[in-house]
Amino acid sequence: MRDNININSKGNVAFGKDNATVNQINVDHTPNKKLNIEINNLKNELAKIKINKDNREAIDTQLENLENYVKIDKKNSVLMLSTLESIKNIAQGAIGSAIGAGLVEAFKRVGILLI
Repeated sequence: MRDNININSKGNVAFGKDNATVNQINVDHTPNKKLNIEINNLKNELAKIKINKDNREAIDTQLENLENYVKIDKKNSVLMLSTLESIKNIAQGAIGSAIGAGLVEAFKRVGILLI
């Protein structure tokens, strides 16, 4: 008689039984995929602005933090929104209070997905 094994997961799964071959299935999370796309769009918009090295490094560090927070299974929206706000503040301070429309929209799209 065969075993009936059901695995329900919201992450990557690897399973093997007895002498079975282990197959790994990478599950694509649509909300995370959308968020990663929007973070990449934000990165592209931020790359267009001309700022000094220190501000660029600060933004890059915060973007890396945000990307790492997205990977965590139990997300902390407050922490992620705070990180996004830090990125926005650094960018505004670096280029002045007027940031371009493309950058404003990129911040909005990421912010909406973090909620």
